[in-house]
Amino acid sequence: MKHLTVGIIHNEPIPQGEPNWESSADVLAQVEAIEAALAELGQPRVRIPFTRDLSRFVSQVQAARIDIAFNLCESVDEDPLLIGHPAAVLELLGIPFTGSSAMALLLSTDKLTVKRLLSASGIRTPPFFLYEGAEVLRPAGLHFPVILKPRFQDASIGIEQESVVEKSIDLLPRLEDLYGRYGAILVEEFVAGREFNVSLFGYPQPRVMPLAEIDFSEFPADLHRI
Repeated sequence: MKHLTVGIIHNEPIPQGEPNWESSADVLAQVEAIEAALAELGQPRVRIPFTRDLSRFVSQVQAARIDIAFNLCESVDEDPLLIGHPAAVLELLGIPFTGSSAMALLLSTDKLTVKRLLSASGIRTPPFFLYEGAEVLRPAGLHFPVILKPRFQDASIGIEQESVVEKSIDLLPRLEDLYGRYGAILVEEFVAGREFNVSLFGYPQPRVMPLAEIDFSEFPADLHRI
């Protein structure tokens, strides 16, 4: 593997203090950790940010003669709807990369689509409805407390302690606030309990990796485990 040049593809950092800058800083920490590990192995490597300037990105990739890549992009110019585009460009260039395909990334960033796919596969998910800035039409079978999640955001971006709503009187003000920041909001019945990360490796025959449970043991008692 000594002759391979490894590309580290990442989104541009968000300035400190702006919304979601902590998540952006975490990506850069991963970039530095991978870079350090490759340096220790004596592996040729180059980090390249991915933006809407595709011609520049492709030129940088070709100039560096990248053979394989770590895809660490969680958005493009802070737009989560473009999360699959870095993977799509790498696919078009024929460069193998870590992580999911462009299609998987695009589908999994849409929480509504994910819930529908899970339900179609016979996997139960909590009752929900989608708020798109109009009237709140809460299904009869949905009970409080509920948790509010931006439909189009990666992972837990936009989900805070205030996202858990205990009473119906508090629902609309919270929805209007989140809708103004993130657009469509998934309103889901809140399910308390343990939380696991489950990773799959390989395609088309995936292997289930060891389960990782999120440790909430040091959370203050008055905080929701989210």
